[in-house]
Amino acid sequence: MAPLRMVTIALVALAASAAFADDLLYRYEADVLPYDPSAGWINGSPCRDNDGCIESLQDGHLILHWADSGDIVGYGLWIARPEDPPPPSSLWVEWRYRSDQAFTGSSIYCDGRFNVHYGEIQEPVSMFGDAAFSFSGDDFVIGLDIDEFHNYRFESLDGIIYWFSVDGMVFTSGAGREGNGYHTLGFGGEAGCLPLPTTNEWDFVRYGTISFGEKIVASDPPGGFLDPRQYPSLDRFTVTFDSPNYVYLADITVERT
Repeated sequence: MAPLRMVTIALVALAASAAFADDLLYRYEADVLPYDPSAGWINGSPCRDNDGCIESLQDGHLILHWADSGDIVGYGLWIARPEDPPPPSSLWVEWRYRSDQAFTGSSIYCDGRFNVHYGEIQEPVSMFGDAAFSFSGDDFVIGLDIDEFHNYRFESLDGIIYWFSVDGMVFTSGAGREGNGYHTLGFGGEAGCLPLPTTNEWDFVRYGTISFGEKIVASDPPGGFLDPRQYPSLDRFTVTFDSPNYVYLADITVERT
């Protein structure tokens, strides 16, 4: 009979190639109004108090409230002007949105709106408290929890192919065909066909480049050979990266010897 041998676990999952991270280029955290100079947005369609629309900041959120009218509110931000250096070679955009209005079953353009113009892509999406729609209305997601914040994300690796997701679910994608040298973001809303009063809120807007590979600083337990008597049932570990934003492990490898 062969002698019994102790089994040890070599935890080799903690290689830098197993992690991905996105670079952050801009962040608006709704601690000031969008057109504050520190935020840099252009107020293209102002919210006028005497028209029934009120802007406010509360708990780190931008709040748009319509009391008795349906005027349109919109803010725009340059990613790159035509005379600027080229825009990023890849782009992600994230924002968090909440609305107290359900989709009414009529117009898809009554509540919140977000537009990305990047490379060949110009695509707006429309949002309600419980639903989101592509510009055409052909692609959509419904049944979201109303009056709760939802995380939206746009991604494009080349300025042509793109997709939008909400809470990790992709609900529309396509290929752009409308490049004209302008690279902008826009967000806002309206209340023209919603029950009044109505309110929507924006927690943040951020964008950056999609990158691959992130340095791992440390892990607990540490990488290398682990004594099974010390870790008899290892089912979790903590990994520390050199960037706090948008990092996930894509692959985990365990070798037994």
